[in-house]
Amino acid sequence: MTKQDKPTGQREQHRRGMLWRVLIIGALLVAILVGAFLRSFGSPSASPLPVRIQASPSPARVSAHLETVADIPLPGGASRFDYQSLDPRRGLLFISHLGASTVTVFDLASRSIRANIAHIADVHGVLAIPELGRVYTSATGENQVKVIDEQSLRVVATILAGVYPDGMAYDPLTQHLFVSDETGGTETVIDVRSEQQIATIPLGGEAGNTQYDPVSRRIFVDVQTLDQLVAIDPTTNRLIARYGLPNCDHDHSLLIDAPSPPGVRGLRRQQRPADGRSALSDSDRCADGGDNPGCAGAG
Repeated sequence: MTKQDKPTGQREQHRRGMLWRVLIIGALLVAILVGAFLRSFGSPSASPLPVRIQASPSPARVSAHLETVADIPLPGGASRFDYQSLDPRRGLLFISHLGASTVTVFDLASRSIRANIAHIADVHGVLAIPELGRVYTSATGENQVKVIDEQSLRVVATILAGVYPDGMAYDPLTQHLFVSDETGGTETVIDVRSEQQIATIPLGGEAGNTQYDPVSRRIFVDVQTLDQLVAIDPTTNRLIARYGLPNCDHDHSLLIDAPSPPGVRGLRRQQRPADGRSALSDSDRCADGGDNPGCAGAG
């Protein structure tokens, strides 16, 4: 290399180095901007939810506290049953007999069958709403929600509800019914006043059960293929938070044990984890409005 060539080579090497620096800085800026966009407008990312695992009680412990008071045959044959819902005002228990496409109405006072409401195809979910005098059922075989009048015990309305309607929850403040569309991966929202579908909320995975929490005033849905619990704001019909459920494989069932007085501990139970145990998530910190990071009301 001549003396004249050496500076030229150094300049070329310096130019290439500067070019690589510019490319790396540009890529970092793009990544930062995309991340900020997703945080502002994208689906909420999963955050940890305070969870503790509770082993199922042994049969001996259960038998020590439970006593059989009656054994009552139900019509429709020995085929699959699914959800049940109680109307405590009328003392009626509504039982979805999926295998018979029938809702059985059981009278608690007389311990007898009050009615069998047939032709609700592959009925999964059933939800009695006493203040409305209505019972909502998911006729999964027809992709519909069928509405039963509690006075006449007859179907009085039919509403389209996704591709696989399953569990249901009711928000009394908005008077909206939330229906989990299992294979559709969405939450269907129905206005019970107009009996019309008004919104569809994407969940990002298969939907399990749906529940309303009167403390945080949120709708919670199991997203079973993601092992997540998601929170929906029923006033905007938007998904506002996602929570990962460690050690809870394919969470499907969900029960909210809401406290009656303010400040009392509440539990959210996700069932069907891989090891056969129940995951309990602590919700007492949500009673103040949901500003805590582990609270399902936190957005």
